[in-house]
Amino acid sequence: MKRIIAAIMALVLAVTLSGCKEVPSFMPSYWDGLTKAGAREYIQNTLRDKYGEEFEVISMGIRSGQYYRELVGTCSPKSDENIAFEFEVNHFSENRTMKDNYIQNVVRKQLKQNIDEILSTHYDNFASEVYVTPLTKWYDSGMRSASETTVKTFSETFAQNGKEDKEDINKTSVWIILSNGEPADIDKLNNIIQEMTLDFYSLNVYIDCFFADQDTINLCNEKANSTDSSRWEVQVITRNGNFRWDRFIYYNDDRGLLYAGNNLD
Repeated sequence: MKRIIAAIMALVLAVTLSGCKEVPSFMPSYWDGLTKAGAREYIQNTLRDKYGEEFEVISMGIRSGQYYRELVGTCSPKSDENIAFEFEVNHFSENRTMKDNYIQNVVRKQLKQNIDEILSTHYDNFASEVYVTPLTKWYDSGMRSASETTVKTFSETFAQNGKEDKEDINKTSVWIILSNGEPADIDKLNNIIQEMTLDFYSLNVYIDCFFADQDTINLCNEKANSTDSSRWEVQVITRNGNFRWDRFIYYNDDRGLLYAGNNLD
């Protein structure tokens, strides 16, 4: 028996160290018959085939339930490590199915750059975050080239699918964090955000403005600039901070930009 166990352990070690992508059927695998190295390579190759560029897995793990065991994690294109996005792989039938939100995060980067550029002309101290939330987190716009993706072309995919009027579907969230030393000048904020709407195109955008302390601004900037999923924690940090909170909503129709009130009303 000891010899059998020793042989199995030696085989497991050999498979692990050799960088094999698949494991023998009688051995436990990391996910769906693959070693961890094999799962990582599968993700990178699948994304490369889909988008025509190289990717790097930042983090990877297993999410399991009673009837499923999913491979999930965060990736970044090698061409731009500042774009971090999520992936999810399932194997419920004969084929593996992979979903990702790469294109949404290409759009997120463009929106955030536009917003930060405008804010920097009015404020010295601020943080911002953007979360593009279309049909579902994994909405497939059909776009396959990051270099050809813009906020305009992405937002138009909703109209092409007859969904431009469904606010809960075509929805993007923006969080702006300003210093609580700034006066809560709603007219000034309205004018600044009105300037931002020129880059929103056919998106429906919910803009939440918070007046927070310096530590919160620093933390939100740290999260927003990270290359892992923690950057989406900005929403939790601001909502739980008990700060003054003003909401604006931009509709892609005749309503345009509206002020929706604050948490002090």
